[in-house]
Amino acid sequence: MMVGAVTGKFSGDYILSSALKGNITFLTFIFSPSQSFIDTYSLLNDSSDLRRLSGYYAYKESGAVDPEFLYERYKIEDSDIIKKVIIWTAENSFKGEKLVDFYRKIYNISPENIQKILLIKIGK
Repeated sequence: MMVGAVTGKFSGDYILSSALKGNITFLTFIFSPSQSFIDTYSLLNDSSDLRRLSGYYAYKESGAVDPEFLYERYKIEDSDIIKKVIIWTAENSFKGEKLVDFYRKIYNISPENIQKILLIKIGK
């Protein structure tokens, strides 16, 4: 029973993470996504900054936060506020070296004001 629950948890997280990254496959349709997943996906891809902010909060709450997904989203976002929310999402989802690696990865593509914040955070 426990093996089934663990397998289901990992499978569900994998399918959710893959679908949010845009890797929508046949498996995505076999397992009907919840309304919250559909809402999160819709919010993250909205043209409104405020709706995308809501999407990042919902994504964080999903528990399926992936550093590569956050990096890809960080690259396409223009708003400094949204970039800071992506950093906040990473800080609340990753610890230690994984978080520092994320900071280092986004440093060179960050505006100067965010680079200063990242330098302080990396120095901690």
